[in-house]
Amino acid sequence: MWYDLILKAADFCFGWILLLPGDLPLVAVALLTSLGLVGVRLVSTNQELLRRARADRRRLQELIRDAKARRDTEAIRRHKQTLAQIALKRMGAEGKPLLAILIPIAFLATWCLERLDYLPPRAGDALAVTFDEPASERDRLVHLVPVAGLLCEDGWIRRFEPEKDDPLAVAATWALKAQQAGDYELMFRYRDKTYVHPLRVGRRGFSPAVLRHPGEDLAVSSVDLRPRKLFGLVPGFPAIGFAPWLVGYLLLVIPLVFVNKWLFRIE
Repeated sequence: MWYDLILKAADFCFGWILLLPGDLPLVAVALLTSLGLVGVRLVSTNQELLRRARADRRRLQELIRDAKARRDTEAIRRHKQTLAQIALKRMGAEGKPLLAILIPIAFLATWCLERLDYLPPRAGDALAVTFDEPASERDRLVHLVPVAGLLCEDGWIRRFEPEKDDPLAVAATWALKAQQAGDYELMFRYRDKTYVHPLRVGRRGFSPAVLRHPGEDLAVSSVDLRPRKLFGLVPGFPAIGFAPWLVGYLLLVIPLVFVNKWLFRIE
């Protein structure tokens, strides 16, 4: 319940991002993140202290080079001790913006994980639709209600069959084709219940790839959607849980943080 409330609040704040074309949603999220990090840093740190610390660090490095040229080991040791003290002072100042930005970043990250992972399908795309249940439901029938605008050439009724990758689950799969753009409702009828999975075709916005339906029967519906990739090329790293959109986002946000710090003269 709380997770759904967070998503609804985040949709209200960031839903407009999904209306942007191409790679602009990733750019917008990266820009918002970088501005948030820089803004929090501005209001939560002593900028004058950080500037003095940077100037002192630069001067000490010059003194260390001079001491090395003179082979003055005592001066080198003394300057390095002072550098360590400055580093500790900076660490204390750096901790405040990290704590201050933690909740807003977690709020945005939750929304991104649910909304930016996939692209909405286009008219004419072939769609693999799956409905999963526990293994105890093997061989039972499930019906996908025919939808105007979507084609299913081999029928709308399926039997639950064992999944290759999960011995504890069974699945029914349909091969659909979107004839035209629109907002659809995929309705799975199983036993005496109906499960609805919204599907957006040929339009900007949110279309869930995986939907876990409430209830005790652990029903899950999914649509095989295209992952969102920066420039359509940047891959993900599944071994460490990095989806393609996340890799593209990091490639954008890291340099943007440094650019914004330089533009706004923030330490």
